[in-house]
Amino acid sequence: MKKLLITLLLLLFAVPALGATTHITATWTANTETDLAGYCLFFQGSQIADIAVPATEWQGEVDLDDGGNNVFELTAYDDADNESVKSDPVNINPAPNKPVLHITIQFDYN
Repeated sequence: MKKLLITLLLLLFAVPALGATTHITATWTANTETDLAGYCLFFQGSQIADIAVPATEWQGEVDLDDGGNNVFELTAYDDADNESVKSDPVNINPAPNKPVLHITIQFDYN
């Protein structure tokens, strides 16, 4: 599988209430390998989504660690369930007491 390269775009919106769930939009450029079956999205080391091709976007909700390090990674897998190595991590570090309402992450293949 091709190595994953990450470009990160953050949309930060501070709100007065703590503990807000963050909406995540993850997008990527489609892998061009003919046996590609899907992608796995990871948050804090745990898989949160299994996305079948031809999808190149996932949307969902996560609870970010307020003021802590939050890590997202992406893998691709083929028809034989061979999985690529995880992408370089995307680290999200929201400011304490300023919850993030929406994050857009773009994963690109090189």
